[in-house]
Amino acid sequence: NASRIAFVALLALIAVATRVEASKATRARFTSASVQRQQRRANDGANAARIAISGIAPRRGHVSGGTNVTVLGVGFGNARELSCRFVGARSGTTTVVRATFASASTAYCVTPGIGRGAMSEVVQVTMSKYPSSGVWSAEAGSFVSSATSTFAAFEYDASAPGCSGCADGAVAIASRARETWMANATMGVITGGTYVRIKSTPAVAGTLGTFYPGAHLRCAFSCPKVVAGAGEGYARGLFPDPDAEYGKALWVAYNEIICVSPYWPGSQDTCSDGSLCASGTCLIQVSNDGATFDDLVSAGGDGDGVDAPMANAAYVTFTYDLAKTAPVVTSVTSSRVPEASARTARGPFRGGTVARVTGSGFYQGAGLLCAFEDTATGSTRTTYVPGKYISATEIECVTPKRDVNSAAIDEITGAPCFASDVRVSNTGSANDASWSALSSSTVFYYCDLYVRSDGPQNGDGSVLRPFRTIQAAVNSALTTPRHVSDSVYASSSTDDRPEEWLNSDVIRLHPGVYTGRGNTMLSSTQADVEVYPLNDAQTVVDCEQNAWVFDSQTHSTRKRLRRSNMDFGGYVNMERGHIHLSESIVLVSCRESRAAPVIEECALDADSGERQCRFLRANP
Repeated sequence: NASRIAFVALLALIAVATRVEASKATRARFTSASVQRQQRRANDGANAARIAISGIAPRRGHVSGGTNVTVLGVGFGNARELSCRFVGARSGTTTVVRATFASASTAYCVTPGIGRGAMSEVVQVTMSKYPSSGVWSAEAGSFVSSATSTFAAFEYDASAPGCSGCADGAVAIASRARETWMANATMGVITGGTYVRIKSTPAVAGTLGTFYPGAHLRCAFSCPKVVAGAGEGYARGLFPDPDAEYGKALWVAYNEIICVSPYWPGSQDTCSDGSLCASGTCLIQVSNDGATFDDLVSAGGDGDGVDAPMANAAYVTFTYDLAKTAPVVTSVTSSRVPEASARTARGPFRGGTVARVTGSGFYQGAGLLCAFEDTATGSTRTTYVPGKYISATEIECVTPKRDVNSAAIDEITGAPCFASDVRVSNTGSANDASWSALSSSTVFYYCDLYVRSDGPQNGDGSVLRPFRTIQAAVNSALTTPRHVSDSVYASSSTDDRPEEWLNSDVIRLHPGVYTGRGNTMLSSTQADVEVYPLNDAQTVVDCEQNAWVFDSQTHSTRKRLRRSNMDFGGYVNMERGHIHLSESIVLVSCRESRAAPVIEECALDADSGERQCRFLRANP
């Protein structure tokens, strides 16, 4: 019993000793963690001190804030607390904003507002990776630089666009020196979407303009409201959402912006008698804070809409075409047509041809449409497609596809080929007088390129006059192919949307044997063509004595190329051209390519991140 008691006592002593040691170890760990935190804070401070600022761009913005600035320097770490600090030289107001890390030498910050009605002020901009450490690239408010003290200066200005320094009110409104504004577009459609580029000439030579970059920069389209000779102010189109499609302002430089017209403001802003009395001739004004505009009249403000603006007021005039004037179309052309053809525009049935439409009176906007009207079958089919604005005298329209039986040849009527009338409207309305008139020069000809071994010498690729050789068809195919994402069709979901490539052409071979010059050693320059047999009858290319199908400068495949398996920067080098020969065409005694590598497929290698391609054969 005595031995048992002694053993129990010994176990108790061991347990107590173990708890003591554990407590010591715990205390040691906490002490070590505390020391590490202190050391980390010290390191954070040292790291923060190593930031050096060398510049900032842009260097000027509005007092309302919202300017995205790029800060340049060294030692910017990708720390979660990376921040910019703005300290006013006069007011001493301090604001810290979180920075966005770009690289060790570049970071981005958005300037804070210093309050509407605030006067112009220069602020000191410093940076820190760990603001909680209290260490910044320079002492707050110090504008003395040294090896250990670096900062950037940013200038806040309270000016309204057009009138630099006018916010202090020291000079009478009519006597203030204002900028002169000029616009590149003075007219547009009521549906909006016209891009108006405004450039300013400063009142004092050598000074900057007063268009300031930032989230609050706005354009207002102000249309005077007048009833029975009495003014009732302005119907103003001003969009508060900076991401709105129309009504926004795009900053280019301190003396240049682009305003995107909204829907005509007078369409929903009635006068006291309930009428839509707003004028179609409006004023474009600009605001740096989304609310404050320069004065239009000497008494201050905008006036009643009847009083003429001051001669030196900051605005440009823009007129909405309330009459929906129809544009004039003088010609429709495609990138290439057969030399023997009298037509100026043609393309394959599958659509995707970029038709160049020239004329006058084209407006940029959401309502710009092209109509392709088909009347060949006796019943009119009209398809509307968006137009791409190039200038007031030129637009582009991509032809919609047409589902026809390309093998249903009628050598009397020329079917399946047919003509489609092309018309243009600025308004986007299907049934009104806003569409251009028809003429013999505003026609697009839908027709694949046809080839028949016994065709006429001067063929034009039509059903009635097919080419005699494959090469003759290739030489007349559309040029300058590009991907559909490069057109206004990029966001279109219409069933008439063309296939993947624009200006890609189609050649149809009549049944028979194609051999000799013009049917072998095929070459293509700046054209993407696909060659198919006209129907299920056997179509043969006989190279005779093992000749080459394609020349050494032409990319060629027996499988259709797609954007997903392209190389060479996204597509085969189109300066060398590309010919796709359908696998249903029989090749006899042929070698497919003499020198050019033939791409079979390309894919992104998961390990290297590089695009790897397999070739049907390497250069011999």
